[in-house]
Amino acid sequence: MVVILLIVIVFIVRFIWPSAETKCQTCPTLGPWSKCTQELVKTRTNYRCSEETNYACESYIEEKNCETEIRVKGDRGILEAVISPTIDESVKGIIKVEVLKVPEGTEVIKFIFAPQEVAIGAQMDISKVIIESDSSGTDGWKAFFDTTKVKNGLYKILIGSTYQGAPDENPWLDYTFLQVITDN
Repeated sequence: MVVILLIVIVFIVRFIWPSAETKCQTCPTLGPWSKCTQELVKTRTNYRCSEETNYACESYIEEKNCETEIRVKGDRGILEAVISPTIDESVKGIIKVEVLKVPEGTEVIKFIFAPQEVAIGAQMDISKVIIESDSSGTDGWKAFFDTTKVKNGLYKILIGSTYQGAPDENPWLDYTFLQVITDN
């Protein structure tokens, strides 16, 4: 008798008394995020459906703060760096690339700013890239890049920790790549 009662309750809860998810129709897909505004906010159209909306899809404007810095970790998880100022993945004007944590044995941090199509390595065409290095971490490991001196577009930044006499084919104690978009 108890088993039959449980089956009836499960049937009622599952099929006769549907949840908001089953009463709601499928809402449209999310719209794309807008570009960041001067107030560093971006928006998109989102949708909700619940008892409060009478089980109808209701659109609303969703807001999100734009990122003002990019944080990255090295390939080996030791090196940590921050790039600022940014507006999400876009940069303009003078940006600072600062390494916050380095592997033991680091003597030099190399910063390479290159167009996306340039292969970074020992054989790279150095006339197409901007290379900075910092061999004194006493005031922090950092470099500054003036993005107004390059064309707008997609660029990559390599941040690498190395030491004097490191082999050209594998000089890094730790390193990271990231992409930015110059938009001056």
